[in-house]
Amino acid sequence: MKITGALLIILSSAMSGIYLIKIARERICVCEELLVFCDMLKNDISTRRTELDTLISSIADNPCLSHISFINSDFIRSKNEVTSVLMRRDNQRITEFLSSLGSYDLSAQLNEIEFFSSFIRSRKAEYEYILKTKSRLYFTLCFSFGCIVSLVVI
Repeated sequence: MKITGALLIILSSAMSGIYLIKIARERICVCEELLVFCDMLKNDISTRRTELDTLISSIADNPCLSHISFINSDFIRSKNEVTSVLMRRDNQRITEFLSSLGSYDLSAQLNEIEFFSSFIRSRKAEYEYILKTKSRLYFTLCFSFGCIVSLVVI
């Protein structure tokens, strides 16, 4: 019975390490989709100049952007705080960017989109670095913690 409990402790702690790695990967996916969103937004604003609500609705319906499903025209009008898997300061920056959409002239809006894209690129690079350097550490620490706790229990 104790061995089964110890194995369950080790398994659950290893799974928590895998969960931390999964969150790091999801952060990278959100950044990639935000970059695609910015590119689509910039291309449409500079060429077709579609009305903002229509543009956001058409981009939000894109199935390739499933990780950023929080972006829709209702969300932008209500000016709610973004809650995603990204860090809090990144969510605040996304909220600021989304609330600024449509409030500038064409050239300033394109500059704002480009600035936001560069911000997201830098954050994506940081998340990739964290995943590359710390993913094995997350798993190893959680697994080791589970082994230590199971040894104490036995």
